[in-house]
Amino acid sequence: DSPWVGSWNTCSPQQRFVDVSDGKNGLCIINEGLREYEVSEDGSRTIYVTLMRAYEIALSTVAWRWERHPEMNLSQCPGEHEFRYAVMPHGGSWDDALVQAEAERLNVPLTVAQVGKHDGSLPKSWSLMELAPGNLLLSSLKRAEEDGDLVVRVYNPTGREVEGSLKFSLPVASAKRTDMEENAVDDIEPDGNSISLVLGPKKVETLKIGLKR
Repeated sequence: DSPWVGSWNTCSPQQRFVDVSDGKNGLCIINEGLREYEVSEDGSRTIYVTLMRAYEIALSTVAWRWERHPEMNLSQCPGEHEFRYAVMPHGGSWDDALVQAEAERLNVPLTVAQVGKHDGSLPKSWSLMELAPGNLLLSSLKRAEEDGDLVVRVYNPTGREVEGSLKFSLPVASAKRTDMEENAVDDIEPDGNSISLVLGPKKVETLKIGLKR
């Protein structure tokens, strides 16, 4: 007789986006900080995104017994609110349209830092690293704990195997696959400044890269 068993919740959690597609055409709602959605089960397949929850405080310490506290001010979130999201119609499925990459652009924009005048050898336009194709995504880029090598973590969010490459502006001196603790698993043979990648469905791969300076 517990009210918590077998109850149906039509809402689901989300992180970056929600997408509905019939394989030929789709509609994606990319969000920034909006964590709940619902998709209707009828022919319209309407997408609902929760912008805000505001309700009177109600606590249930025992099943079917509720303690309501209307005196708790501000629980209904009065005032102005601002929400940021994007609507993206597309062809094909969500991974065909590279929806995940667009979601990352909205949620993790480039950060610009201004510095003072100083000497340098790099051109005005330069990129350290390029990951291709767009189905593969960068999860982490950091210095290795034990030396100055780079640790690069990439992942394949799709449901199919993806072949790609990781290219650097500097020649690659060494490359290894590692576990999450940066322990070497096996060596990778680089091709000049490029490393070939083959990631299975939902696969995460961590690489330790030594560059020639």
